[in-house]
Amino acid sequence: MAPPRPVPTMTVDPYVKFVESFFPGIGLPTDQHDVLHRTFGLDQSVPSEAWITGFQLGQAGGSHLQLRLFQLISFLLYPPDYRNTMESLPIVAAGFRCGRSHQGLPYDDERLQAVRVLL
Repeated sequence: MAPPRPVPTMTVDPYVKFVESFFPGIGLPTDQHDVLHRTFGLDQSVPSEAWITGFQLGQAGGSHLQLRLFQLISFLLYPPDYRNTMESLPIVAAGFRCGRSHQGLPYDDERLQAVRVLL
């Protein structure tokens, strides 16, 4: 298997950063978020970001209410380049479920590599 491509660090919209700071796990520093991009081999597209933010929320022990609230805000209020679509909302939920089943693991844990195969 080829090593994962490096993920360029991107500047996060200040509004998005502010909103995400209220959700467990999602408001982490960008470098920790980027570790998940490398671990799962995902790019910075909306579906990839949807999965990773859902994973972070689930792994941090977020509730289903927080999941639904995040989905609503990211669908209705996020800037267009960051906005989730109807197609990406189930991806947020799938990431959330996966994160819940991997609570307590560091983002670079080898056991998360198995998840990469499923994506």
